[in-house]
Amino acid sequence: MNENKTKKPNLFIVGVARAGTTSWVYYLKQHPEVFMSEEQRPNHFGDYEDENHEYYKSEENYLSLFKEAKNEKYLGEASHLINSLTAPHQIKKFNPDSKIIIILRNPMDVIRSNFDYGFMNLKGFMFMFKELLYCENLKRWIDIFGRKNVHIIIFDDYVIDAKKEYQKVCDFLGINRNFQPDFTKMNPSSVANYPFFMKIIFSVWNKFPFILKTKIKSMIGKNRGKIQNKYRKLDNSREVRTEINHDDKKQLIREFFLNEIEKTEKLIGRKLDMWKN
Repeated sequence: MNENKTKKPNLFIVGVARAGTTSWVYYLKQHPEVFMSEEQRPNHFGDYEDENHEYYKSEENYLSLFKEAKNEKYLGEASHLINSLTAPHQIKKFNPDSKIIIILRNPMDVIRSNFDYGFMNLKGFMFMFKELLYCENLKRWIDIFGRKNVHIIIFDDYVIDAKKEYQKVCDFLGINRNFQPDFTKMNPSSVANYPFFMKIIFSVWNKFPFILKTKIKSMIGKNRGKIQNKYRKLDNSREVRTEINHDDKKQLIREFFLNEIEKTEKLIGRKLDMWKN
């Protein structure tokens, strides 16, 4: 394919945050027909300002993420772009044949997971709230890329049967559906209880200039996932899950999200009753 010759990505997982994006990157990168960027959120497209965006806004730096790709059918990345007004147009212009994957999760569970993971500052809250305008955001991507090029994963479905949802994604991409990856859950909501030596490592790492950290990540390459798994075992992290009173949850859904859920149901053509209780 021409995309591979020029090493241009043609697969984008665009959101929602705290809905299993990291796990899906891990699942897809194992497939022999898919190459996923080791930098999970380069933020090249859209207008989300962070260190990654500043570095990878250069097309040369961005495409360097895919330089190790060989003859894979898809080159992919996973920036959280679902709520971006500009990213769909930019990606369409960059590579008109791109495939888009969008993961949706019960809005109340997204809020809880963001809270558990420590993302609840004002900037994080505003970003999350814009992502939860599901119908408006989905419609934008579908209008630009066409329904056949946008695949929607419902978080609840893949929690119940990850293999079945993986096969649906393979069918959407036109790749071998019989390949079975390791379905280990990645990046759960957790609190890290770092041992002393881990605190030292992170303290030193956070002082490195961004460009140096980028070079180190590049040198580590495909071993990055193994290193991350090892440090997760060492950091003594424990999963956390804030419980929300059932009646309070139903009231919040009714007041803030019910209309959005119902509009999303009509758009995607399926019931989401499990989000209303």
